[in-house]
Parts: sequence; structure tokens; C-alpha cells
Amino acid sequence: GGWGPICDRVCEVLEGETREFCLSQISESAKAVGAKEDDVHTVLTCLCSGKAPLLAQVFYSQHGPDRILVPPCEVSSFLAKRESDEQGWKKWASGVQVVWVRADQAGKPK
Repeated sequence: GGWGPICDRVCEVLEGETREFCLSQISESAKAVGAKEDDVHTVLTCLCSGKAPLLAQVFYSQHGPDRILVPPCEVSSFLAKRESDEQGWKKWASGVQVVWVRADQAGKPK
């Protein structure tokens, strides 16, 4: 148990071809290591925290074949409105991909 196997899984995914951990991979990663999805998300969040974070959470908007980085201020704006405008939130969120990357790779083109 514990978070060790989750960290190992996150590292394994980040060392893969895409060099990113997608929100959609939380469920399969939890199953692979016998953990809860919430625990995988917690580990990802912890790895993004502190004075020297190891990971960065990045948001992309998909426009045709191109992914466009969503600025943090836009993400914050929609997060703040999600309870008061659930439909608007769902529409916006459906076009956004959430990924975690190594902190030293955040913002660099793929």
C-alpha cells in the first residue's frame, strides 16, 4: 500500500512516449497499483506543491490537431464560476485536457 507504488506508476507514465500524465490515466493507474483514484489525484497534487515542485499541472484546449496552452487565469476564472454556471463549466471543461508534466518541462512545446 501507501503512496510509493502510485509514485512509481506516475514516474513510469512520465517516462513514456508522451512524457505526460493525463487526467484520463488516473483510473487505470489506480487499478494498476491497487489504489483509489482519489489517492492517485492526491499524489499528483502533492507532487505539484511546495517550494520545489516536481510536477506541474497544465491545461490545454484542443483546436483541431493543435493543442493550445490555457492560461492559469482562464482556468481560475472557470473554476470560480463552476458552481454558479454548471452548464458553462461543463461546456468549457469538455474542451480542455488536463495533464501533469515534469515541472522542468512545463510550458515547453512538445
